[in-house]
Amino acid sequence: MRRRDLLWFPLVTLVSLSAGCQRIDCNDQGPLAASRSDGSQGAAANNAAEYQRGQKAGLALTRADGERDGYQDGYSSGRQSAYDRAYSDGHRAGWDHASSDPSACSAGAAQGFTAGRVAGDYDGHTAGWGDGHVLGYHDGQAACYGARTLKPESQTQATDPKVVQACYQQGYDSALDSGSYARGLADGKRANTTYQDGLARGRATGNSDGLAAGQKEGYDAGFAAGLAEGNQAADQAAFQACYQPAYSDGYQDGYSRGYARGHEEGWHAGYNDGLATCP
Repeated sequence: MRRRDLLWFPLVTLVSLSAGCQRIDCNDQGPLAASRSDGSQGAAANNAAEYQRGQKAGLALTRADGERDGYQDGYSSGRQSAYDRAYSDGHRAGWDHASSDPSACSAGAAQGFTAGRVAGDYDGHTAGWGDGHVLGYHDGQAACYGARTLKPESQTQATDPKVVQACYQQGYDSALDSGSYARGLADGKRANTTYQDGLARGRATGNSDGLAAGQKEGYDAGFAAGLAEGNQAADQAAFQACYQPAYSDGYQDGYSRGYARGHEEGWHAGYNDGLATCP
């Protein structure tokens, strides 16, 4: 079979070869190395052809093409520069217009009291249980005394068409330059004076239009974002201002309730533990 015919083996062949756990050595100084070298040369020829194709396309562009591309480039650049500046101004103005929701304070107070009561109840119950257990244990003891009752590498890879094709592809992939066409196109554009004249004219017009659009779009977007963030910040401030005092009140209420409940439960547990010490 001729080498060029090997190029048409389906990709699944290479995948199945890899799945077979064989290690391909394309640097064997023999047929596989030659196949890999052929692949590299094939990729180099493709790179050169793609570069020339891109260069030819760049040289064929017209003044109208340059004006179109220049306008897009200028518009994008002008819009972005104006947008960024205007966004900052709009954001500041939106923040200045922000205000807090009247319900933010009452919501903070309600949540603060509830959270404080839960935390206080837990701490109070823990403390009460410990104190109650100690007392109950002693009472239980007193009652007690009172009542006292991998595979080897194939040697035939160099003659396997699948392996030879895999090495060709390895060389091709390693030398292939996907940017050849783009470089040729860019060089062709730079050498095309007619296109460059149109490009400069288009950029100037596009930049002017882009600046105007970016100014309005940036300010409007910045104002909306600043207003939303300012409102949120104001709400959080009002919420926190009312949350903390309510938390303290809730904690005290929860602690006293939890302590009483925990003390009673701890006493009973301690009392039973004290009785268990009876001989």
